[in-house]
Amino acid sequence: MRKGFVVFKYEFFNLLKNKVFLGITIALIAVIAVVLSFPRISEAFGGEGDDTPGSSAVETERDLMALNVPDGCPENALKATLQAAFPAREVVLTQDDEQTLKARVDSGELGSAVVMQDSLHFRYIVKTSGIYDVAQAQIGEVLVAVYQSSALAQSGVDAAVARQVLTAAASGETVVTGTDQSSSFLYTFIMIFILYFAILMYGQLISSGVATEKTSRAMELLITSVKPTQLIFGKVVGIGTAALTQLVAVGAAVLIFYPLNRDYWSDIPMIQSLFGVTPGLVGYMVLFFLLGFFLYAFLFAALTSLASKMEDVNTLVMPVVLIFVIAFVVTMVSMQSGSVDNIAMKVCSFVPFTSPMAMFTRITMGEVAGWEIALSVVILVASNVVVCWLSARIYQIGVLLYGSRPKVKEIIKMLKNT
Repeated sequence: MRKGFVVFKYEFFNLLKNKVFLGITIALIAVIAVVLSFPRISEAFGGEGDDTPGSSAVETERDLMALNVPDGCPENALKATLQAAFPAREVVLTQDDEQTLKARVDSGELGSAVVMQDSLHFRYIVKTSGIYDVAQAQIGEVLVAVYQSSALAQSGVDAAVARQVLTAAASGETVVTGTDQSSSFLYTFIMIFILYFAILMYGQLISSGVATEKTSRAMELLITSVKPTQLIFGKVVGIGTAALTQLVAVGAAVLIFYPLNRDYWSDIPMIQSLFGVTPGLVGYMVLFFLLGFFLYAFLFAALTSLASKMEDVNTLVMPVVLIFVIAFVVTMVSMQSGSVDNIAMKVCSFVPFTSPMAMFTRITMGEVAGWEIALSVVILVASNVVVCWLSARIYQIGVLLYGSRPKVKEIIKMLKNT
């Protein structure tokens, strides 16, 4: 046990002192600090509330929107309604034809133009149409509103009554008795991504460390003083603890900088839901993360110990990686569809290689019974014990195995003989 602890300390502090590891940690903390403090920084550099003389001396020029209205259409009503719909633009009436307006928009003299063909048909002219440009739809809504108001007025309906009817809007609220997927989606998405990248990134660190020691023959010296089981447990737990230390440091940065800038994010419901996670869900997050991480970490270490050269590592761990990627894809597709309690997710909730993602997602975004959670955790804990024991046996065989990569039948035979 003492020698295993020595291996743990070596792997833990060796990774913490690694310049790349430290650089990534500092960079992540810096990014979080800047992102969460960005509204405060923006305000400090001349944002809202700057009443210094001369600070607003130059007013941003408004885009011009030219409006060509044919005879018979209420041009004043159209102009006023368009102006209300596009407050950032200045709507001006014009008699220029469509070709002239195209040239003026293309030269930059106008920001956009609307050429009315009749009361309900138009052409919207703009030089660059953005991906999220909804101006055409807004103009269509304006034309319909003006047309309806005009038609009601011509039918003898009072203008004020017509305006009240056309602008009436319903209001309501949703009462959630179970799970609100819209509020839980973000933190579920973040946890799944953290688990995904942590397993792939730190699993690669464990694999490269084992493969390097073996190919450099350093393994032969290590096992003369440390048992293979102590070696694998010390290595996996040491690197895993260093990884968790990094995640805790990043999480601490979030918990420090968000309260400092809470007022700036109070109007964004998604951010509020992210930081409104209950302690119970945080507990589930930590539990499934740890169990899932160490399950895969021990498999990476065991399978890599069978490699005789670095080129064999990717081939050996590929089946495990594929299972993990499949679990990730099934979970993400289910989250995007909103159906997290489908058959595939229910099955994955009780398969140890997929349950860390699937069951946690069902807990946060679906309807899951308490016995299902308990059964999933028991299966996952038992699987961790079995995988750790099996990984130690494979590692014990693999560390001194050189030459061609052994086949599955050969590995099973060697396990029986040990």
